[in-house]
Amino acid sequence: MLKKAPRRALAGIIIIFMLATSFTLLVENVDKKLNTRTYPGVYGECNKIWATRGLVPDEPAITTDGKQNTIESIQLAFDRGARGTEVDVHFDTEDGKFIVAHDVPYNLKNGELLTLEELFRHTSGRNYYWIDFKRMRQLSDEELDASVAELDRITSEFDIKNWVYVEGEAPLSLAAFRKAGFNTIFDIHPRSDRNLFTPVIMGFYKLVFYFGDFTVMAMNYGPIDDPEYGLRTQTLLGSVPLFIYHFDEDAEALDRLQKNTAVRVILFRDHSLDRYRLNACGD
Repeated sequence: MLKKAPRRALAGIIIIFMLATSFTLLVENVDKKLNTRTYPGVYGECNKIWATRGLVPDEPAITTDGKQNTIESIQLAFDRGARGTEVDVHFDTEDGKFIVAHDVPYNLKNGELLTLEELFRHTSGRNYYWIDFKRMRQLSDEELDASVAELDRITSEFDIKNWVYVEGEAPLSLAAFRKAGFNTIFDIHPRSDRNLFTPVIMGFYKLVFYFGDFTVMAMNYGPIDDPEYGLRTQTLLGSVPLFIYHFDEDAEALDRLQKNTAVRVILFRDHSLDRYRLNACGD
């Protein structure tokens, strides 16, 4: 008769094996369903390169008091041909407004706070906005509901709701925007493509993406010589539509991303680069 300790160890091994098998089978089933999706309505135009906080030719890196995330930088990007731009926002729970800023305390724009409503008022047209919603997970349920209502109000006012993608890494919070009819970006943070646990981590992310019914995924490209979005990760994600950010300009890697039909949007790490007219369709 087995002693208690060995019996417990054996029981633990059996449980782990059953959980691992169930997880693998579930991921395989979800993979089949994801690979049959057509993702209608998801951005898929030939101009994949969007602006990162607008275009500021003399500011290649993030600045706390510069010209990024301003009406001027975003309008300049649109004027240069960008089909969309990423914008950093916080929801101010006291004022009930979205503030355009990368950091807290909020970065002033031309000496004043800039609201998302005001940004839309001066720049909205037939262009897309990637709303990087900072600290979404820290909102209470009531504050989250208020933020959804406010974004619904201002996007409806300017008739651009279908032109807005809301990014968040907290799936339960992000689901509130999906339920309200917004395009949603599930932001993931995998390890290096070479990491031993990458298949398991990506499997988990795919389950969340599928059951959350989000629009697209987003992820950091990573270093050119050791990317997070490497060949193995590309295979694991299959046809899941993807927005890539923090991409360091490299001609060979960019050519691969341009040809990859799963990659829908690319953001350069360098905020001063104007590559918006590059055409992924080869026309």
